[in-house]
Amino acid sequence: MNHYDPLFGEAFYTDSFHCGTLHEDILRKIRCKTIFMKAKTNINSDGILMAALNDDDVKRVSELIGDCKIIHFDCGHGIHIEKPKEFVKCLLDL
Repeated sequence: MNHYDPLFGEAFYTDSFHCGTLHEDILRKIRCKTIFMKAKTNINSDGILMAALNDDDVKRVSELIGDCKIIHFDCGHGIHIEKPKEFVKCLLDL
């Protein structure tokens, strides 16, 4: 963390990182077979989503990407670190 830029983290918190990005348009343009790896949804005691997506968001992703398989993982955000064998299996199965 010696070189971490706190403004980078703040951009996610304020959502300015995504400003002007139309995610639905991007997802609609995906034309290849796709796997979407979904970590466990975590909502803190204040009701704040502590993840990138909730289950409704994932459903929308699968609707927007034509050939999309959703793989759910019972772990945190770092799927590749927390479940490395399962992560690699998903990639190989694709």
